[in-house]
Parts: sequence; C-alpha cells; structure tokens
Amino acid sequence: MFTMKRIFSILSFFLLVVTTSCSSNEPKTEEKSEKPVEATINGEWTLYKEQKNGKLVDSKGKPTAVSIEFETNGYYVFFDKITDQKMIDSGVSEIQERYKGQYTLKGTVLKMNHFVNDSLITEEFEVQKMTTDELVLKNKNSNHIEYYKK
Repeated sequence: MFTMKRIFSILSFFLLVVTTSCSSNEPKTEEKSEKPVEATINGEWTLYKEQKNGKLVDSKGKPTAVSIEFETNGYYVFFDKITDQKMIDSGVSEIQERYKGQYTLKGTVLKMNHFVNDSLITEEFEVQKMTTDELVLKNKNSNHIEYYKK
C-alpha cells in the first residue's frame, strides 16, 4: 500500500512537472496593439496645386492659401488664409471665409453643398487619393483636379 510519504512524493513530482511545463525561459513577444492609421477627410486641408484642362498650376507665390476644413459633424468651411506678412501686419484678418456648407462622403464620392445668395450649389467630386496627409479631388463636372495637404 501507499504510504503517506509516497503519496506526497508523487504529488510533489506532478506539481513540479506541471509548473515547469507552464513556465518558459523564452522572452515573451508582446503583440502589437497599434492599429493602422485610417485616413479621414476630417481636418484642415490646404490647396498646393491644381490641374485645369491638363495644365498644372502651382499655388506658391500667392498672398493667400486656399483651405478647406472638414468637421466631423458633416459641415465644412472653404476659406483663404492670408500668407503675405505685410497684409497681416496691416491688420487684415488672416482668414477670409469664402463659403461654408455641408458635405457627405460615400465611398469615393464627395458631395459639397453651399448657398450662393438664395441658391443651393452642389458640387460633386471623386476622391482620387486620400491618405493621412494628402487629398486629391476631381470635380465630376469638369476636368479640374485639386491637390491638398494637411
């Protein structure tokens, strides 16, 4: 028959086997919890070049920079930012609003609505490229492509 010592020895042996099999000396590799950054249209985008009828037009050298700010609530503001320091020093407001309105983005189709006087204007664009720092829009009614950076 089994004695108490023998039972204790067998239990100790099993406990030792179980604990050594569960622990390892290999360094644990932590899983990366970083998610890839998703590109979103929200934020302020500044026009840096345009393509009109096949001709590239660079926006550098102008006293203003054209920008669009898309908000998460579906509204946007299209405005000029004054870049000429002499104009800013003379007291001109740094932001000159052109218009504001609402937008929807479904897939690659961007619709922008705004009022001019009492008329609702709807512009439709194809989003040709959208990354975290670049946005390329092609007007669906013309051959006009706009290039924006954040």
